[in-house]
Amino acid sequence: MTMTIDRLLYNFATDKYNGLSAGLAKSFLFLLSLIYGLTVRLLIFLKSRRIRYAACKVISVGNITLGGTGKTPLVRYIAGYLNDHGRKVAILSRGYGIGHADPGHAADEPGMLQANLPGIPVIVDPDRMRAARKAIAEFK
Repeated sequence: MTMTIDRLLYNFATDKYNGLSAGLAKSFLFLLSLIYGLTVRLLIFLKSRRIRYAACKVISVGNITLGGTGKTPLVRYIAGYLNDHGRKVAILSRGYGIGHADPGHAADEPGMLQANLPGIPVIVDPDRMRAARKAIAEFK
């Protein structure tokens, strides 16, 4: 009887395994989870001390690490809506994926946004604050 890794982990997590070796493994994994949790909390604390604010209103669409979740269409909708209602809009992108688009297919996401939203500046810069300062200085 062969067991897949997902079934093994499921059985392990739902306490289907008992005994000394299972107890030691669970204790070790619990210790690792505590270390991981403390590390994440420390990183969040350190990053929160560096918060900077732009001199304009900001709508952030992101913090989703998976592709294909609809971030780009949402940005396109929000920017178009605000622009159509008389707001000055600029799109800032960190530029992930630039240069990885296949020839003959759609360009990278900032390029697609620029093509679909004429008149709305799209600024690509890995430094968000520098991009925000540029948007304010050049496009008000």
